[in-house]
Amino acid sequence: MIDFGISVDLNKDKIDPNDDLLGTLIYMSPEVFDGNVGLALDMWSCGIIFYMMSTKKMPYTYKSEE
Repeated sequence: MIDFGISVDLNKDKIDPNDDLLGTLIYMSPEVFDGNVGLALDMWSCGIIFYMMSTKKMPYTYKSEE
């Protein structure tokens, strides 16, 4: 799988993975926004993908990325 949400702007001087939030928001677990990382976050993303494949719809909706 590939996530173009982690693509970077080559014009930006430096990408700091500790400061920059990288990824596609729909697949991110809530813990990511608190700065936590780990295997459980990948399991969350896999669960979202499995749900979408099984139901052909998003598990939740949002009006904006904010």
